[in-house]
Amino acid sequence: MAIIDDFLKECVEKVDNHDVVVLVGFTKEQTDYIRAYLKPKYNWVDYRGVTTYKKLSEVVNDNLINILFELKQGKKILLSYEELLLLAPQLNFVKDKNYLILKNPLNIVLPLEYSQSLLSDLYSKSIDLSDSDDEEVTAVFQFYNVIPIETKNGLLFHGECRDLGEIISTLQSVEIFPQVIGMEPPIVQRKISEINDSKILVMDLSGQGIFSEHIFQPREIQRFISSICTGVEIFFLNGENWPGIADFAGLLSNYDITVKKLEIPVSKEYQYAKNYKDKVHAVLRKHWGKDATFRIYSMYRNDKRDGSLTEVSQEDIVYEIIEQVYSAKNNEQYQDIFFVASTGAGKSLLYQLPSKIFHDENMVTVVITPLKSLMTDQYQDARIKGLRHVVYINSDVPYAERQVRLEGVKQGTYSLLYISPEFLQRVYDIRQIVGDREIALFVVDEAHCVSSWGKDFRADYGYLGRYIARYKNRDGRFPILALTATAVYGGPLDTIAEISMDLKMQNPIIYMTDVKRKNISINIKKFQFSTGKYDKNKHQIALSRVKQFLEDNRKFIVYSPYKTTSNNLFIDIDAKKREHVRVYTGETTYEEGLAILDDFKRGAVRGVIATKAFGMGVDIRDIEVVYHYAIPANLADYVQEIGRAGRDATVNAEAICDFHPKDFGYWRTDKPLNFGVLS
Repeated sequence: MAIIDDFLKECVEKVDNHDVVVLVGFTKEQTDYIRAYLKPKYNWVDYRGVTTYKKLSEVVNDNLINILFELKQGKKILLSYEELLLLAPQLNFVKDKNYLILKNPLNIVLPLEYSQSLLSDLYSKSIDLSDSDDEEVTAVFQFYNVIPIETKNGLLFHGECRDLGEIISTLQSVEIFPQVIGMEPPIVQRKISEINDSKILVMDLSGQGIFSEHIFQPREIQRFISSICTGVEIFFLNGENWPGIADFAGLLSNYDITVKKLEIPVSKEYQYAKNYKDKVHAVLRKHWGKDATFRIYSMYRNDKRDGSLTEVSQEDIVYEIIEQVYSAKNNEQYQDIFFVASTGAGKSLLYQLPSKIFHDENMVTVVITPLKSLMTDQYQDARIKGLRHVVYINSDVPYAERQVRLEGVKQGTYSLLYISPEFLQRVYDIRQIVGDREIALFVVDEAHCVSSWGKDFRADYGYLGRYIARYKNRDGRFPILALTATAVYGGPLDTIAEISMDLKMQNPIIYMTDVKRKNISINIKKFQFSTGKYDKNKHQIALSRVKQFLEDNRKFIVYSPYKTTSNNLFIDIDAKKREHVRVYTGETTYEEGLAILDDFKRGAVRGVIATKAFGMGVDIRDIEVVYHYAIPANLADYVQEIGRAGRDATVNAEAICDFHPKDFGYWRTDKPLNFGVLS
């Protein structure tokens, strides 16, 4: 059923013995619908045959005395918006009545149902009504304002109801329905070719006259509204300046319908990437599935820096990467790329897909990865997709096998190479890895480690920028692609700027997706100890939390600052409950870590008590609680760690910390951690 039918029924149900019901913004058909439900309880004047606002004004004035008399006699009246305006000067005669004003935010485009040409003519005449001898124009402006709206293709005109505030303020009892809480819709970008879904409705406010099955012009407002139903997605094309859209979106949010403002992106003219579009799609279908499509990211707009969002296709980012690679190879100006998106958002595709294209042209893609588990996960994932040009090298690979793999890179068998920063540090000349081949792209995965780890531990991360610059100076030009799920853009904690400087990135193109996790509630409880030692009380509070998580059967991670803290918590858990918990610290071996991850993922254990060694790149969907024994000194680390909860949007997750002022002592004494499972 169309939403307008549901909304009209809600309007009727809201009428509860009110003396006067006023309809604002309803069409003739919608008004007839409401009248049918309210008769014979309510009276109204029949305006059939009235086709002009001049005639409407005359008829209302002729019936003015009758309407006021009926109200005095205690009869209930249904009024139109226009009638209310004309009756306003006489309403002091019936002050004791209660009013219900029904407003229709859905008739947003043309509450004044005229064509654009007529509205334009009205606007011209409204500039100086004293010079107009058109009685219809004068009558229209008793009820409406005609305002011009700037679009990219000139002016559109909007018929706007006059403000009822002054009239309402003189009445004793007024109720307005619906009480809409406006919701400013995000701005997104879509190509016209992408608007081909029956679940998409677009109102074209651009003035361009774009015609498509799912695109409506202002004159088609009633058909547009009638098409709104559960499950549709609504866009206003170039609706940025149009009044009333926030109320429209607010009302429809009650029906779980999303409203967005749409911009048709100006297609970037790629000099090089345009030659690879067919191949990009062929690689996607072959290795990601014949029905695979590129994701659409909700992205912060770099041009506005006001928190507004747009939409960017994964496909366009792939083209941008290809464009920058070949710009570099052709000795033209090129830019590095910084991409921020949550775990599981498809970051690996951004380099894996183009790496196949580069492989076919004998170029190498190098990926710096912080953890061996990430390397093997990414390697196995790529192999499952049928990407046979991928290889990894770390300390677990025996020396002889390592030499075989390096030779495979030099000979062109492998072109997508995963390595650690420690391995890179030992290589002074990049030709020791790639031989005579060119590097197409240098990828830094989990790039936030450059600023956090490079200062605290694993100093090689802090020197990555120097290593890469050294290779560029000796052996060629290639862009850097930095990837992370945790970074801050702008402000005093601008980690994107910090990481970009550390990596010596060149004027990076920044893609900052909306990574807010609305299903995680943050619960930080500040407390003081009345008696006892700080360390003992802190331990007991954390222990009681762990016991409660187990009793409630919640899946959890506890982050503690030291391995001794983690071990002590674990030991003090009741022996029977301890079976459902594991400890993960810097002393955990690689094999032990894999077993813990597998048990935790399968649900064989309910909780892990860990240092910060645990969790990076681990995509476990159903973690319900992340508890911090003490909040990390680095805000980015805290965001990264709590973000491991609620990866499944249907899970209501919680980030908890029991905070004491002495917790700041952990910041001053925190020592570098030894992962033992890295290079």
